[in-house]
Amino acid sequence: NTSQTWGKVELSDTRQVGATDQDHFSAFHLQVDCYPSEGGPAFAAEAFSLYQEVRDAFQAMPEATITGAVVTAVRFGGGRRLADTAFDKPRQRYILDVFIHAHA
Repeated sequence: NTSQTWGKVELSDTRQVGATDQDHFSAFHLQVDCYPSEGGPAFAAEAFSLYQEVRDAFQAMPEATITGAVVTAVRFGGGRRLADTAFDKPRQRYILDVFIHAHA
């Protein structure tokens, strides 16, 4: 449903952290693409608002209670605006790179 802002999440990489217990602690690299609604305001203001909300939610993860996992740290790569040319008419989006350190 593209009538509202929406996001696409891709897991880019998962790496074990530390040599002591490699299956215990992992670093996850996610790419989150934040899109505006179809027919929404020009200049991707909606997509940027969603980008900020998603970033804030990830930033709060180490303090949150999450079933089945403990998030110890969240770090961000550079955020950028880049049109998605996979659509017939390219769509604006903001891209957020997130690095999550967690264990079971």
